[in-house]
Amino acid sequence: EMLRSLVGSEMCIRDRVSSVEDFMGVKIDHYVTVNYDAVKELVDAIGGVEVYTPEYKYTDPSTIPPLEINFEEGLHLLNGEDSVKYLRIRKPYKNQDLDRIKAQQDFIMKIFDKMKSPKMLLKVPKLVSIANKHIETDMNYGQLSYLAYYGITLDKENIGMKTVEGTTKKGSPLYFVDKDSATYEAHELVRLRDKELSLIHISEPTRLLSI
Repeated sequence: EMLRSLVGSEMCIRDRVSSVEDFMGVKIDHYVTVNYDAVKELVDAIGGVEVYTPEYKYTDPSTIPPLEINFEEGLHLLNGEDSVKYLRIRKPYKNQDLDRIKAQQDFIMKIFDKMKSPKMLLKVPKLVSIANKHIETDMNYGQLSYLAYYGITLDKENIGMKTVEGTTKKGSPLYFVDKDSATYEAHELVRLRDKELSLIHISEPTRLLSI
């Protein structure tokens, strides 16, 4: 219990942020950590997410929370609870953790597509409330609200996700990251962000914009 408290502490998160900044040579403006409850409530609030699942059955009572998965192969509209299960599976994938990351990224984009619906604009306050309740961040409620509304105005083509190149070793659970690749990708994202900012006219001096 003490270990879980330490890992989840703000100081520990700041140490992780500092480590990533040192490793990649970039400044991280803000951080957000998301727990399972946030995903569960968010998906239920937007009416579920449709994804193609592999046939997969798995039980692990030792995890927190305990994991019991029973998916049939095919296209399914997943509720919040089943979405969390889907995001946790990795054994059916050829590259396991790396393919799970790809599935998680695709899932995020499906949420984004659904959020682009005009009727979702009315749900933004509720979604921000869910986020404010279940995530850890150094941003305040007003900043989260602004980013939520800003995100809805983005085009899908303007959102990029990267997985840093690395290697695995047989018998090891670790992923060994190539530092040069990681630094390059991080600086590319910063370059693209700065290019986008240079195209935006900000008329209000106090306006917040974080990408």
